[in-house]
Amino acid sequence: DAGGAVPCMKGLGALTVSPEACAKEIYEQAPFAFEPGTTFAYNSYHLQVAGAMAAKAANTTVQGLLRRNLIDKAGMARTRWLAG
Repeated sequence: DAGGAVPCMKGLGALTVSPEACAKEIYEQAPFAFEPGTTFAYNSYHLQVAGAMAAKAANTTVQGLLRRNLIDKAGMARTRWLAG
């Protein structure tokens, strides 16, 4: 678990940083409160990193991946992105 906050996940950073850049920031800067495997505690940081990894593997962006596999299929025609 990352016990603190990284700039891309708070304030204006959350509106101006792409999901891929935020995932990199989390990976490089997030302070971890526990050693891996010692405590069962989670936050949404893992979703940022996993989304960026899946998008890279699919050769697209996080937005492209979500649009193709969720937003379009669910008929969410008015969905817009705040950043990235």
